Amino acid sequence: MVEKYFFNRKGKIIHGKYSGWYVTMVDDSEGETGGCYVIVNNPDLNSREAYDIWLEHKDEISEYMDELNWEIDWDI
Repeated sequence: MVEKYFFNRKGKIIHGKYSGWYVTMVDDSEGETGGCYVIVNNPDLNSREAYDIWLEHKDEISEYMDELNWEIDWDI
């Protein structure tokens, strides 16, 4: 199970679904939704293609990352 992720820090997906794309985790647990967002952006500067998913609980992030077989470089 993937355990390493950071909130409000851009990372690059280097393995798994959307490999080469950028990802940002946004903690909204104290905000309007009470959960968190995973935002995935196409690396092509000419593209506006992006996706987000809302997760109800922070502890769902690792499971979601595992489902997509993600390895993320957080040192970009």
